Amino acid sequence: MEEKINYLAMSHKGIMPIRVLQNNLINEFEGMNADFLDLSRGVINNEGADPAIGYVAEEEKVKSPYVLFNKINLNEAFLSYIWSNCYSLLVLYREVVVKKSYNEFHGVAEKVTDPVLAGNAYRLWEYAMSLIVSYTPWDTALPNPEVVESSQVDLILRVNSLYLKAMTFVLAHEFAHIELGHAESTLDNEKAADQRAIDLVMQGITPANRETKVFGVLMGLCCLLFLSASTTSANYPDMDDRIDAILQGTAPDEANGMWGIAILAYKLWDQLYNVGLTWEENLGSPKDLYYNIKEQIKRRSRSPSYLLEVRGRRQAIHSE
Repeated sequence: MEEKINYLAMSHKGIMPIRVLQNNLINEFEGMNADFLDLSRGVINNEGADPAIGYVAEEEKVKSPYVLFNKINLNEAFLSYIWSNCYSLLVLYREVVVKKSYNEFHGVAEKVTDPVLAGNAYRLWEYAMSLIVSYTPWDTALPNPEVVESSQVDLILRVNSLYLKAMTFVLAHEFAHIELGHAESTLDNEKAADQRAIDLVMQGITPANRETKVFGVLMGLCCLLFLSASTTSANYPDMDDRIDAILQGTAPDEANGMWGIAILAYKLWDQLYNVGLTWEENLGSPKDLYYNIKEQIKRRSRSPSYLLEVRGRRQAIHSE
């Protein structure tokens, strides 16, 4: 039997394996760029921001982070949901998408998907989706950041890094609401908070961390996509536009994996909510497929009958 490493320490508080990354998350958030600590001190002094971050570790389903009385609050199930999605997106992209694309391009069967690795990644994604509906304990036989097989340490560390970058963007969004003095959630306020969060995170980019930062932010936004059957909301920018903003802002070339990660996320979302997207083949590049999908989503989002259908599917799925 393979040796397992347990990273749980007395200082970790919570009921889910994500608890072992509590201090890492605070350190990542505070160090998102060289000027952020000074900026946050100014917001604490001028806007009355609470310097602490609330951490709710109860048996409850996913709840998005929120600001209450100028304090950012986190739900442990949400953190678990983000980590699980980061793991699943990374592994399924590497094991299924990349290997399949390589074999098709070269006309070979050289790259073989690891069925255990890919299977566990998909089951972990299913677990993450279940947390949207209700709380269930995290089966530590599935990948997690607390109890790690020795052969998986490097992979888990990579996922941890993506998770921390994804959550830093999410926290930066909530911080921006406080910094910008937003009293309510409106479309303009949410757009401004998104842009400010991207600016804050990108200020800390270096050649060494660039890939992890941009992929982490993209994955964080893809995680938010899965929360609803519709990309549209009265008080938020369209989810597909939020995802597109990071792609437009970083301008990856046509072969960059960011396009593939976004496509994979849309495919899982399509499967989860039975959206009915058409998956074209031979479009030239992943970038072309990505924009084909985005255009389909835009056309559908403008249709009143489609919105009624989506609402019905969402209610049915989330009541199961």
